[in-house]
Amino acid sequence: MSGGMGGRGGPRAPADTEALYTELGVEKNATKREIKKAWRNLARTHHPDRGGDPDEFKKKEHAYGILSDEEKRSLYDQGGLEAVESGNAGPSNIFDLLHGGSGRRQQQQGPKKPAPIKKTMTITLEDVFKGGEKNMDVEFMKADGKDVCSRCSGRGSYMENIRRGPMILQSQRTCQQCGGRGTSYENERKVKKEVSFYLPAGVKDGDKQTIHDEGHQLPDQPHGDVLLTYRVKKHKTFKRIEADLAMAKELTLVEALCGFEFYVKSLEEETWLKIKNEEHQTIQPGDVLKLPGQGLPQRGVSRSRGNLYVKFTVVLPKNGSINQGSLDTIRNVLGGDNVKYDMPNKAQNDTREITTGTKVKLIGLTNRPDLNETEGVVLEANIRPGAHAVRLVTGPTVSVRHELLEITEELEEVDDNETPDPDDAILDLVGEVVDMDKEAHTAAGIGHHNNDEDSDDDGGVSCRQM
Repeated sequence: MSGGMGGRGGPRAPADTEALYTELGVEKNATKREIKKAWRNLARTHHPDRGGDPDEFKKKEHAYGILSDEEKRSLYDQGGLEAVESGNAGPSNIFDLLHGGSGRRQQQQGPKKPAPIKKTMTITLEDVFKGGEKNMDVEFMKADGKDVCSRCSGRGSYMENIRRGPMILQSQRTCQQCGGRGTSYENERKVKKEVSFYLPAGVKDGDKQTIHDEGHQLPDQPHGDVLLTYRVKKHKTFKRIEADLAMAKELTLVEALCGFEFYVKSLEEETWLKIKNEEHQTIQPGDVLKLPGQGLPQRGVSRSRGNLYVKFTVVLPKNGSINQGSLDTIRNVLGGDNVKYDMPNKAQNDTREITTGTKVKLIGLTNRPDLNETEGVVLEANIRPGAHAVRLVTGPTVSVRHELLEITEELEEVDDNETPDPDDAILDLVGEVVDMDKEAHTAAGIGHHNNDEDSDDDGGVSCRQM
């Protein structure tokens, strides 16, 4: 057998089973607790939301994902990354080749983790902006010992032989001794504890995050995980569009013509935005002001932020509130001989929109005038283009075109009289008016995220729909 056992390509180089331990800075005989502690320290330093290198963080995250899993770690220790990817450690000698046929040993499956504990955490838009350390209470199962059913050997069922004439049939039956459980635990109980974890800045509503080894702790099983889902509360001032923020602002006619200045409380702690117009700038109804870099951090690239868009509504004086002398002055000052006008299209001042759950009433019906002014709730918005499903207070559910519905909900009031405290930071900003048909919104994040972590944004609203 000249040429050795290495096949046509010669002997295979020994697998690298040290690199992942070096990546985490631990010894190869490190305990699971030591590996977890090392990972937490590295995550605080290298996480992109804390200014770390995203590629470096991915390497350490990959290393921890393998070494924290007992089965994957065992495969890695035997055959390196190739063994982990293939699901087995490969043949260790010629006898494995002879017995296995395919040259691979059958994978030995270790004990499986318990099912993850699913938790939902409600956070604010301020939390999304800031990120950082968070705490939550987790209730998990714990036990002092494990009993395996002697009748079914822990499988929960057994095969029973039934003779019928010359034939013997096998039937699988649920074990009556253990009731199908297979195993039971001594002093099984629920335990509550507080778990600390890191909230990445820029998360979206519906994003998921796995908190490793903080779940159920049962004998002869690896510690389980906690699967956390984020729910982001609606904000009283801002709407979220990916990593951008949008808000509506009403201006008086004087402010639109002669200039404006107002304060908005930022999502950043103890910080305000002072927003004003450019010199000699006239604001048209529906204009949108873009303030670059005043949006949310992008997930995975916290140093990169989206934009803030402000959509303006110009409010005219109430009927009868201007005396005749003032009207004459206005006509002289704003008459066509003194100023130039570019007449805009008709625009509504109402910034509300019809979505699922919106309270409405029917108007303008010609085929069923008896239903006009009947109130209801939108069960499903846009069941087909331009129409909504509405459940009326009288009982029936009807499909109604968009233009035949009027929103009855009152606008949420924002306290415009709130002013900065003396110690608050004030950012002096001047934005530019942009065309939202040509404006591309900033992506919510950059980097690798699982598909199950991606979700629709909060409402899916574009600025021009506000």
